[in-house]
Parts: sequence; C-alpha cells; structure tokens
Amino acid sequence: MQCPRCGSQVPEGALFCTVCGMKLERPAEVPAQAPQEVQPEVMPAVPQEVPSDMTPEVPQEIQPEVMPEAPQAPEEIPMTPVAAPEQFSDEVPPAAPKKKKKAGKILAAVAVLVALLAMGGIFVAKPMLDRDKLVKRYNEGTACLENGDYDQALQIFDELGEFEDAAYWKEYAQNELDYKILERLKTSKDYDKIISILEKRAEYYKPSKIEQEASALANEYKSLKEALAAYEARNHAEALAKFEALQTLGKDFGREQCLCRAHVAEEEHRWGDIMVQLYAVMKGDPECTFLEEPQDDMDYYFQEVYQSEADEISDWDVVVTEDEETQALKQTAVDGLHYERGAQALAEGDFERAMDILDDIPGFLDADALYEEAHAAQEAKEEEERKRKEEEERKRQEEEKARQEAMAKTYKEAEELYDNGEYYKAKLLFESISEYEDAYDRAEACVQPLPETGDYLVSGGSSSSLTIEAPSGDNAVYIKIYDTDGDTVCKTFIRSGESATVWIDGGTYTMKVAYGTEWYGEIDVFGDYGTYSQLMNGDTELFELNNGYTYTLQLLASTEGNVGSQDVEGGAGGM
Repeated sequence: MQCPRCGSQVPEGALFCTVCGMKLERPAEVPAQAPQEVQPEVMPAVPQEVPSDMTPEVPQEIQPEVMPEAPQAPEEIPMTPVAAPEQFSDEVPPAAPKKKKKAGKILAAVAVLVALLAMGGIFVAKPMLDRDKLVKRYNEGTACLENGDYDQALQIFDELGEFEDAAYWKEYAQNELDYKILERLKTSKDYDKIISILEKRAEYYKPSKIEQEASALANEYKSLKEALAAYEARNHAEALAKFEALQTLGKDFGREQCLCRAHVAEEEHRWGDIMVQLYAVMKGDPECTFLEEPQDDMDYYFQEVYQSEADEISDWDVVVTEDEETQALKQTAVDGLHYERGAQALAEGDFERAMDILDDIPGFLDADALYEEAHAAQEAKEEEERKRKEEEERKRQEEEKARQEAMAKTYKEAEELYDNGEYYKAKLLFESISEYEDAYDRAEACVQPLPETGDYLVSGGSSSSLTIEAPSGDNAVYIKIYDTDGDTVCKTFIRSGESATVWIDGGTYTMKVAYGTEWYGEIDVFGDYGTYSQLMNGDTELFELNNGYTYTLQLLASTEGNVGSQDVEGGAGGM
C-alpha cells in the first residue's frame, strides 16, 4: 500500500503513514487478532561526523480523531466484541490482518537515518530508547484490551497518538466503552443515544454478524421510540401494534402493551376487558394466563367478578391500581359497567333504577342525556299513573254511590219484609248489606223469640184428639195439618221434649213438620237452618182419622213406627 502524500510504502491496514504521518482510510474488515509484538530496535551509534546543516525529517504530527462522547443508560446486548490486539511479538498468528507487517520497513528507515546521522558524528541511541518506551506502552494497551479494561486502553492509545495503529485501537476501545453503557442508557431511557451507539457500532464492524445484530437492535429501538411516541399521543391501537411487533424489546414493555389494550377497550366500550388488562398489569402477566389458569384465590375471585361484571365498585377492589393512569382506567371501567346497567334499565322501562344508576356517573359518555330521558319517561309514567288512579277513583266513587243506592234500596226491601213478618228473608237482605248503616244489627234482630209449646194452636174440630210429642234435643217442632184441598186445618208449636194436643174431626189429611232452633215466625218458620218433612203413611202422604178416636204422633229419629217422612222445601214455600 502506498501513501498518497509522500509515496512511501506502508503496511496493509495501517491507519497512518509511518513516514509523513498522513491518516489513511481504515480497511473494512473487522480485526480478528492483535498485531504482533514489536521488539524494540537499538541501532549502534556510529560516531561519524555529519554536516551541521543536516537535520532528520520529523513526520508531521497528526492529532488523533476525537470520538463522540460516551452516552449514558445502557442496555445489555448479547453481541461478541472484537478481540483485543495481542502484544507485539516475533510470532505472527495465522489469521492476523496484513496491516501490522511494517516492522521491517521501520527498521530500514531507521537504518538510513542512522547512517545519515553517523556521517555527522551524532550519537543516535536515545531515539531508539524512546521507541522502546512507545513499544512498551503499546503492549500495555493491548494487555488492557485483552482484559477488557477499555478505559485504560483508551487512555494509552490516545497517548500513543500516531504510533503504529494506536489510533485504530483507540477507536476500538471507545466503541466498546460506549457499548458497555447501553444498560445505563436503557434505564435512563436515552434511546437516541442508544441508537447512535448501535449505528456507530454497526458501521465500525461492517460487514460482520456484530454489524447485523447492532443494526437490528438499533431498528428495534427506533420502532420502540415510535411506539412510545404513539402511546404519548394516545394513538393506542397504533402503539399496541408497534409494541407487539418488537422482536427483542417487547418483553420489557408488557405493562405498556396491557395499558394500550386497556385504552383500546376503553375506546370500544369493553369495560370488563379494561379490568382484565389492569389486573394483568397488577399481576405482571401481560399474557393474561390467569383467565385460563388461575393460580390463587385472588385469581379465582377476579374470574368470578369479571364473569358476573359486578355492579358494585367494591367488588372490583381486587384490581389494585398504582398511578393516575390506571386509576382513571379503572374508574372508567366501573362507570362503564354502571352505564350499561343504567341503559339496560332504561330500555326495560325501569326508569327510577336507571336514574339511580346514571345519577352516579354524571358526564360519562351520554349518561346525562340518558338520565334526562329516564327522568322524562318517569314523569310521563307517573302522570299516566296519576290519571289512571284518578279515573279509578272516579269509577270507584261512582260504583260506591251506586252501591250505596243499591244498599239503601235493599235496606228498604228488608224493612218491608220484616214488617210483613218475613223475618228470615229480611235477615238475608240485611246481612247482604251488613256494612250499611245498622243493617248488621237489623239482621240479628230478625231472629224471633222461640214460641212456647202450644203457641199458634189451631184445632180443626172436636170429635178426635191428636197429641204430638216433640223429640228431645235442641230442635223445636212446628206442625201443620192440611185437608185434601190443601187448606190448613190444625197447627201448633212444640218445644223440644214437650207435647201438644189438637182436636180434629174425622177425615183424610196430610201433615208437614218443621224442626229448628231459630224461629222466624209462621211465614219463614226456621228459615234455611231448619229441616222440613212431609209425613208419610207407608207409601202415601194421606192419613185417615176417625171420629171419636184419640191419636198420638211421636216424632222420633227412628226407623221404627208406622209413620215415615220425606224432605220438602221449607219456610213459607214448604209449610
């Protein structure tokens, strides 16, 4: 390789010309091994005179290139750094770059210079001693690189300036120092600095696997910055897509992904799903595995609350929020669940419940409008109910008036019956209007005092006597005897266990007997509470009585005797 300034031959891969000091372009290949250790050369002094006007040509001093300041906030990135240069030695490793093979030419140049100086009689051992120091310092730098002490290596190669390829190794040390601070830069979230370091690293190691890894990671951080910018701009769907597309950094931003999903659910009014993502943030489980595989009592309780979408805020206390954003999301979810129930109650016509729910979430979506709708509907419902009740009251009053009029009419009819001696019929009418005036008492008064035995006695002749004996017990007896024309011939009242006698002329008769305990007069007799019988003479109801005979009729509840009976209608109709 030839120097473009002075034309001198320089080793392949050298960064500076060894004669004039001009900076050369660094080859693209990644250094695989360090240069050989260069042994210091000591030239014997030749005490020869040199013309006083001759002086050695000193290479132009070149200031080392200033590297960018090291960023802060590192991220640990699994890349393999380039091997540090080995110390100078006589052995050349098989894979060593060609750029380190210049020791021979340095020796030749020094020999020429020594020869020239010798002609002037000048002693030259001191410059060779200075080179010894440089070689020793160079080897110290390579040892620091091998040990990973890049700070010390950077300092040493910076001191060496243009000596050999010190500038190259200075750049290498600076690159590795920058790479080591990525984790600190990641902690401080200085993504721009991280990207700068990674792009510089990719450029430095081009082409290599390290370049590919650094470039890929730099692109990851660029995508991460875009995701975070979209998140800050509240473009949550876009941010979520970018977070999920991250290949290596996504796992470190699970919380942000959960919050993006929660915000998307908020935008889509999926209130329960907001709670799922907040619980995932709390549990550190962005995959939400607790929904399918609950691990503890809290997971099971959350499942129960989530599946039932609990209506009470206290039921969601299992979801613990940690900052204003998650607190706001939780409150939004709870308000949203209430909103749904309020809207549902409104749709079902339960306006009061709808108002109670919606009144607790003023300003949420269109809750205020729904509240007003429910309020107006409730007022209309109440007005309709009021009118309905008014109409019902009007009808009730009309019906009550008609009922009072009807009861008054019935009361009058009952009085007429009572006055006519039809006490049982009067009682029934009075009982039907018992709440009207004194109808109840009037009904009770329809029961007449029980007559004495022989009361209502009527005899139908004088030739024969008929004694009637009433059965013992509670029932009194009222008996009537009819001729063949159906006219009453004899009648009498007999208390239980007593007897009465009627006189009658011989002839053919029929007899009817009434039994009972409450007396309602001759017309209604014992009313519907009595028992009424037609006495039977065998198969006929006719009895033949002869003149001059005495007859006794025993009324007993027995199958013996020659008189039977069959039930007939009671009261005036049957007697």
